[in-house]
Amino acid sequence: IAAKEVQADSKTRAGWCSEWLRTGGFPEVVIDGAGPKYLATLFDAIILRDLVSRHRIRNSLAIKTLAQILINNTTCRYSARGLERSLGKLSFSTIQRYIGFFGEAYLLFELEAFSFKARQRVRSEKKIFAVDNGFIRACSQSLLGGEAPALENTVFIELIRQGYVPNLSLFYARTKSGFEVDFLLPD
Repeated sequence: IAAKEVQADSKTRAGWCSEWLRTGGFPEVVIDGAGPKYLATLFDAIILRDLVSRHRIRNSLAIKTLAQILINNTTCRYSARGLERSLGKLSFSTIQRYIGFFGEAYLLFELEAFSFKARQRVRSEKKIFAVDNGFIRACSQSLLGGEAPALENTVFIELIRQGYVPNLSLFYARTKSGFEVDFLLPD
């Protein structure tokens, strides 16, 4: 009987973990069963009510579009210049400023590639991470799916919780042969 209970408990934990990777950890989702619609509304409210009003952004559609592009590409590399070409209506400096606002609001975080040279770090492609996996599912039309991006995002958030600071004590790395190391802790 004990072996069956352990096996059943193990399956329950695995199911719970898989569910958490998809839905995230907001109490309203975990406890109350609020779904993706709630998280999408929360995501929009943070952008529109918090960022747009606090920073007096006149083009709310532009910042929302940028957030949508970034959340669709969570754990992927991007460059502000590439976003500038894609969006057309936002300048490089505005894109960088908006991404900084996302970080201040604890919504999205960017991570630089490690280099001993500060100039190379600043010029490198960045990776973007969401504060909660539920936002990815609720606000993304990404076809990447699977658990790999969710797991990578979860590890990033856990490293932040442990006190690592993005772009100071936490980076990603690319080898000369093109392989990527998801997280590099220079310590």
